[in-house]
Amino acid sequence: MKKYPCPSCGAEVTFQSSITIFTVCAYCRSTLVRKDLNLETLGKMAEIQDDSTPFQVGTTGRFKGEFVLLGRVRVSWQEGFWDEWYARYGDGSEAWLSEAQGFYMISFPFEKPDHLPAANEAKPEMTVQIGKTAYQIDDIKQITYSFADGELPFVAAQGFKGISVDLTHGENDFASIRYGKDGGPKDEVEVYVGQYLDFQEFHFQNLRQMDGW
Repeated sequence: MKKYPCPSCGAEVTFQSSITIFTVCAYCRSTLVRKDLNLETLGKMAEIQDDSTPFQVGTTGRFKGEFVLLGRVRVSWQEGFWDEWYARYGDGSEAWLSEAQGFYMISFPFEKPDHLPAANEAKPEMTVQIGKTAYQIDDIKQITYSFADGELPFVAAQGFKGISVDLTHGENDFASIRYGKDGGPKDEVEVYVGQYLDFQEFHFQNLRQMDGW
């Protein structure tokens, strides 16, 4: 765990993970990037408006071990948005927990296949081989990062645009491909594989206190 003074307001900023490089100051909402021993300010992150999620930074859950949520990105598209939470396990491995319209999905980084289609080649119902599994493309969206909070392993620049491709295999297995550049995720193309699960299967702890729960 590393602690730094926020260069904008002086408040203490903590990085719990050794590989996260981006965070948002909880006090002044400055977006901060970790470089060597210092923090660099990129700008300000607006307060989120529609925030009905039960999760928060520090929520824990279980799936193939126990994980903790360190940060999130709100991904917007033409017809709405979804939240992606960055999760870290005790052994240092990482995952992403997504919530959208009552569905909960956990996914893990996967090595980019050699024959992955380019963003402009991906089409609905196309079959894509990822590892030993053949997935089918269900949906292709133009996306924008509209909000970020907590710690993230990449610079989640507000307004970053990219393409998100959703794929499925069977009832509960899915994959996603994220195409981006110019300030987006670590590489221009990232691949993730995972599963759909019911909320109670994660055994969440330290959820937000919400009216009506």
